[in-house]
Amino acid sequence: MRQQPQAPGPAKRLSRVTIPARAHPLVKRIFAEMCRQAITYVEFGERSGLARETLTAWRVRNNPDLTSLEAALGALGLKVAIVPADALDLISPTDR
Repeated sequence: MRQQPQAPGPAKRLSRVTIPARAHPLVKRIFAEMCRQAITYVEFGERSGLARETLTAWRVRNNPDLTSLEAALGALGLKVAIVPADALDLISPTDR
C-alpha cells in the first residue's frame, strides 16, 4: 500500500515587527534584524530573556543598557564589538 504524502509543516509566520523611526541606531539595527529573521516579540523575549515592555520602551523612549543590548544581540546571533573607527569605512552605511 502506498503512503500518502504528508503536508509540509506550518510555514514560519512573517514578523510584524517594524523599525522605529526615532530610536537609537543600535535599537533600529535590532528591530531590522528581527524583521530579517522573521522573529516575533514572543520568540525574541524567550531567546533574549527581555520583556516585551522593554522592547516597546526602546521603540519610543528608552535606550538599552549594555547588558540588555548584549542579550538582545545574542538572541539574534550578533555581538557587540569594539573596532577602530576607520574599520567602519569597510562596512556599508546600511549595515552600521
